[in-house]
Amino acid sequence: MTNVTFLPFQPTETLKFSLSAADIHIVSLKKGFSGYLVPSKIYNILATGCALIAAGDAECEMVDMVQKYECGFTCRPGDIEAIVSFIEKCYNNRSFLKRISENARNTALHYDFEKPLDTAHKLFLELTQQG
Repeated sequence: MTNVTFLPFQPTETLKFSLSAADIHIVSLKKGFSGYLVPSKIYNILATGCALIAAGDAECEMVDMVQKYECGFTCRPGDIEAIVSFIEKCYNNRSFLKRISENARNTALHYDFEKPLDTAHKLFLELTQQG
């Protein structure tokens, strides 16, 4: 495969350059993890203005976000045919890819990145004060 580049672990300082080098990112969430976590990397991916393939359960927050803001494509984990079909659609229709990429960037603007940190900090304080 000559049109895909796999990179090793990237330091935080250069991560934005790696993320913005792609046209499309794939993030998958294993079946059964919906409701327990949201892969935090999706926010950085969306902020770079890259379309997102969200492979997860139908009730997954990541899947809901991509559908609500039309910033990519959703499918079940492991649905390779659907993923390939979407990538081909983007390759053959650059105006479609441009639109969903712009939607991705705009989606990132809807999220307050400090709020999850504040929530986690409050939870940590509550848990440590109970013991």
